Amino acid sequence: MPRSTTPLTFHEEVMLLALSRQTGAMKGGEWFEQVLGGAILAEGFAQGRLGLVRERKKDLVVVQGTGPTGDALLDDLLAKIAASERRRRLNHWLSKVAGTRGLKQSIAERLQERGIIGLREDTVLFLFTRKRYPELNPKPEEALRERLRAAIFDRGAAVTERTVVLLSILHHSDILKRIFGAREMKAQRKHVQGLIANSPVGSATAKVIEEMEAAMVAVIAASVVVVAAS
Repeated sequence: MPRSTTPLTFHEEVMLLALSRQTGAMKGGEWFEQVLGGAILAEGFAQGRLGLVRERKKDLVVVQGTGPTGDALLDDLLAKIAASERRRRLNHWLSKVAGTRGLKQSIAERLQERGIIGLREDTVLFLFTRKRYPELNPKPEEALRERLRAAIFDRGAAVTERTVVLLSILHHSDILKRIFGAREMKAQRKHVQGLIANSPVGSATAKVIEEMEAAMVAVIAASVVVVAAS
């Protein structure tokens, strides 16, 4: 199968970073779907395929441009937004895309098609099949980690707009802490926040991140309530 040479999307980058390099295990937790959903929406805005219009004091999502993007998840989202009977707010579409059945697996399959990861299946307790995604080509992740490392720790590095958006997406997840260490990321927190605040990432993308963060907080809060009640 021919390998895609197009740059990784935000959701592919997030998934690649979330997969364990040692075991190929996939990140769990409902909040992770919110991160992936925010990444897909951010990709749509970054490619100029999505826009916001102001109506009745609300920012509503609209599709801009036609034709496939080459990414099945993004194309599916664009088709749903275009077919919607009325324009809806970002939080509606974030909820929809985050709730897509098999979302994580679909993104992992895209990385498989690119030849970056493989697939290994085993049976747990003879009851269910567990999928793991061992890394086949480490170069894309190594380049991605280096780009993030330079942005976070090298004050003289030139930071691209896409890198800042990715940092914004990852900022409230534990992925950066797992990669670079919790203590190190705590020390760089203000710097990362400054990069995000001072970069012209665009109001639409900034709103995507805000909605994603709000959704993650709600999911985590709901989980805490459930645990406390049990």
